[in-house]
Amino acid sequence: MRKNNLLFVVIIAIGVCFFTTAKAVTALQAVALPADGQFQLAISSNNPNLIGVLGDRVVAINSAAGMLTDKRNTVDGAVLFSSLSEKPFTLYIETEHRQVFSVQATPSKGAGRRYRLSGEQSVDRPAAKVWETAQPYGSLLVELNKAAWRGKMPESYAQADLTQSRASAPTGLTMTAEQAWVGDALRVIRYHVRNPK
Repeated sequence: MRKNNLLFVVIIAIGVCFFTTAKAVTALQAVALPADGQFQLAISSNNPNLIGVLGDRVVAINSAAGMLTDKRNTVDGAVLFSSLSEKPFTLYIETEHRQVFSVQATPSKGAGRRYRLSGEQSVDRPAAKVWETAQPYGSLLVELNKAAWRGKMPESYAQADLTQSRASAPTGLTMTAEQAWVGDALRVIRYHVRNPK
């Protein structure tokens, strides 16, 4: 019986440790940057940090020699990086669609930080333009509607910022934006509409 009680206490202690560790990780912060602007981001100097760009893939992150001790791209197009610097420094993030973000990084000890950046200028999407213009407009709208209904983004589109997805619901209904996609000339927003009655 004592063995079972000890095992139970050990399992509870491990669970508490995992719960406490999970709470120490910072939440993902969405940050809108002006095109070619600079933003102040707090980063960890003793844990890895993650930066992604909404609807785009990070292809490079650069800074002065020695400021970034480790940098690697993730499968989903973000960049994971570390810095042992104690002083603020500037880093540059370049994306597949030729966006460049200048970031003034302010290091401090603590949990790794996670950011999702979004630029204010639209990005050229040649593959989306070809798909949008290769079919009649009515057929394009039907295909986009089918994709939204299934919740499956068209291949040449990219995720877009949901904070710009505001629409007023008819009286008696509520609407919540669930997904937003952007192509070359079109933007698709998928809403969940509820009738509370």
